[in-house]
Amino acid sequence: MDELKIALKAKRETTYIEFKSEFDVAVLADWCELIKDLIAISNQGGGLMLIGVGNDGKASGFDVAPVLALDPAKISDKVGPYIGGQHFECEVLSAEKDGKQVAVLKIEGAEYPFVFTKPGTYPIADNKQKNSFAVGTVYFRHGAKSAPGTTEDLRKHIERRVAAIRKEWMGGVRKVIRAPTGSTVEVLPPDVRASDSPTATPIRITDDPKAVVMGVADPDITHPYRQIDVIREIKSQFPDIRLTAFDMLSVRHTHSIDRDKKMVYKSKYSSPRYSQAFVDWVIKSYKADKRFFETAKAVKSLS
Repeated sequence: MDELKIALKAKRETTYIEFKSEFDVAVLADWCELIKDLIAISNQGGGLMLIGVGNDGKASGFDVAPVLALDPAKISDKVGPYIGGQHFECEVLSAEKDGKQVAVLKIEGAEYPFVFTKPGTYPIADNKQKNSFAVGTVYFRHGAKSAPGTTEDLRKHIERRVAAIRKEWMGGVRKVIRAPTGSTVEVLPPDVRASDSPTATPIRITDDPKAVVMGVADPDITHPYRQIDVIREIKSQFPDIRLTAFDMLSVRHTHSIDRDKKMVYKSKYSSPRYSQAFVDWVIKSYKADKRFFETAKAVKSLS
């Protein structure tokens, strides 16, 4: 990425680049100071933090292995309590500077400014405490420093957000302008998939090649179970039950399950796959009637 190359060549910190010569993942003070800078950079629109690099822009030689071992989710868990539980997103990367390994935190820009809801307080010498940031403050980058935001910082953040929305809108407008003559515009949610929710947007499935294309959900996600997996799930609820492939075939046949795409997905080249809804329905049916499978087999045998 171009921004990483620029950061690795930088000799000093900037609005979007922060250096930390070291960072101990086990020390609260280090976390509080780190979180202050992470939030300030995120509120500024995103940027990079290089750990293992001193203020002079040279590699400090600090062992960054514990930092590189951090799961981004762990960082999010550390930051979350200080910003009211909101999701904070960053990526942990490894890079090399001056022949030494450094850790890079790639920080995503905040859609809306993060406000501290918990103080960044940690103990120091003589039983005293230091406050890295206070409740109710909104931090931004002022040059190479992280500091409480001003009206100007908030104004610039709003401008960046408006510019991003405008860019997204204009991209949609350009698609409409470039569409062939006679095209029609259809407005749909960004993620269209089958749903039985009463609030879902109604659609109609058709094989008309002129119809508007609807993205089909990935069957590996919507129907994750093979037949053996379904039997295993049922047995986990009822350890003493004895089930065979014929039992499952009988249930499908008796209750016309193969017609219900919410229950089963049938590929042309592989065996059927089943949804969580199917597993839940079978378990619920057996709980209500312990002869559920026997009845299904009897119906199947008579057909």
